[in-house]
Amino acid sequence: MFPKSSGIGAIVLVLVLTSVFGQSEFRLSGRVAIPLTGDEERAVRPGDGFKECESCPEVVVVPAGSFTMGSPENESDRRTNEGPQHKVTIGRPFAVGKFAVRFDEWDACVAAGGCYRPPDQGWGRGRRPVINVNWDDAKAFVAWLSRTTGKTYRLLSEAEREYAARAGTTTPFWWGASISTSQANYNGNYTYGGGAKGRLSAEDRAGREL
Repeated sequence: MFPKSSGIGAIVLVLVLTSVFGQSEFRLSGRVAIPLTGDEERAVRPGDGFKECESCPEVVVVPAGSFTMGSPENESDRRTNEGPQHKVTIGRPFAVGKFAVRFDEWDACVAAGGCYRPPDQGWGRGRRPVINVNWDDAKAFVAWLSRTTGKTYRLLSEAEREYAARAGTTTPFWWGASISTSQANYNGNYTYGGGAKGRLSAEDRAGREL
């Protein structure tokens, strides 16, 4: 599936917006982290970001629209399951996690009894992306978010993830056709798309936006 991912197992979530955008205006900046009211939900616009509880992940509103899912046959390192390319329409706006779920957010679920406590490999927790969790664990996390906020949180579909990650682009990465270790955390001894070799580091880039 493209765009290509530079990480493994990052959990990204989606908040289902039940209200359609209206004409009302509402300032989300400086807002207390509590669940959106119906009026607030109708007032949000694409690009707006908000949190519905202090320990909840920040989400950003993505507009409805269409895109071409999959990768072209001439793309470097293309896999057979990345085609054929086809048009997909996202019929309603949704709010997607701005970052991969972090340990501090996950550990709030642990403290509430909703999730198991995964090991961090000695790399640290806090704002680092959570690791050592599987699909069932991720489902438990979004179920806890739904209970906490009274809203519907779930994992993205494959199409939603690619639509949000592409953000209107058609290249292997949203920034272009190659990648460097200044843009993502990976083994810089490997290159792609003519990119230069970079550094080799076991450190996660805490807080990098998706």
